[in-house]
Amino acid sequence: MKYRFLTKVPILLASLFTITPVCAAILSAGNVAYPQISSNSSSPSLLSGIISSLLLDISPHAENSTNDSTYTNPFNITNIPKFILAGDWNIKLSNSSGRNTTNNNFTGNLKVIDITADFVGITTDGKGSHTHQISNFTPLTKKHATTDKSNNGSSGSGNGNTSLSALPIANVLSLNGNARILGTVDVGINNNIIWKDIQTNITVSNGKTIEIQLDDRAIDYHFGKGQSIFGLVNGLYLPR
Repeated sequence: MKYRFLTKVPILLASLFTITPVCAAILSAGNVAYPQISSNSSSPSLLSGIISSLLLDISPHAENSTNDSTYTNPFNITNIPKFILAGDWNIKLSNSSGRNTTNNNFTGNLKVIDITADFVGITTDGKGSHTHQISNFTPLTKKHATTDKSNNGSSGSGNGNTSLSALPIANVLSLNGNARILGTVDVGINNNIIWKDIQTNITVSNGKTIEIQLDDRAIDYHFGKGQSIFGLVNGLYLPR
């Protein structure tokens, strides 16, 4: 599937949805005129960006890492080994969910139907290079939303899972460029799936940044304890 790119800078989706559509993308002061999508287009749109994150290699078993007795020296962030994460992510969005069927303009939230990521992890001294894949997204269901207070220590589940009725609207990209994506994903290393059905909480903010939280205990604290994976939004792509 070929896509046409709407903007080369982080987007403010509130402007995208309110400006009169035109036939070609226009870049002006960070705002992009929103083109129409063909009424017979069943292909998803694509919100895309980069992963650019730094993880601290701190023991996950320390209750308070700043006072961890295993460290012989006082806590100093400059002395802690670090991992660089860099790569790409993509979120597929249903074109039909937020589109006015009369004129094909976007007038509402776009439903999230899939998310994938592929990125490299490497130490700051250039060692231990490996890749990671996030795939097989399954949206949150009532089955996943049963309360489980045993997950309080997990970054992916926050203060434990709650009922669907207690959650804000999830798995849609709003007009102001915000999204809270809840569900499960598979996590791979070097193109081999290592952890399946991992709970995830992904946040897109103001059409500019993304935060990926995975259930850290379920993946053996591979990305650290309570540490998120961060990135930037490059832009929104529409199918040709």
